[in-house]
Amino acid sequence: MRPAGRRPLGHRLGPSRQELYRETNVFEVVDRPRRLVMATTSSTPDGFTLDTRTEVTFQEHGGRTRMTVVQSGFPTPELRDYFRTTAWPGALEALHAYLTKEALP
Repeated sequence: MRPAGRRPLGHRLGPSRQELYRETNVFEVVDRPRRLVMATTSSTPDGFTLDTRTEVTFQEHGGRTRMTVVQSGFPTPELRDYFRTTAWPGALEALHAYLTKEALP
């Protein structure tokens, strides 16, 4: 990761294995180990696109790391709430499973 670096992702979740949700992140700030800021363009197989900005900060907290995610740019409160209640928890659960080598449910 580096500022202005691009990272395209094809998520495994989608209507089918041939139709994946896509995401491209452009890192605006890489301040290791404290902060990441990225502009994201997400798209779905039906052509819907969403541009957001995400800031992730990392702070030492009692011998552990507290990660705070702030994402902005949602066109509706409903879409924002979907990311808050479903998308981010699922992504963080997958990250936890990867880091701890646990199987996802």
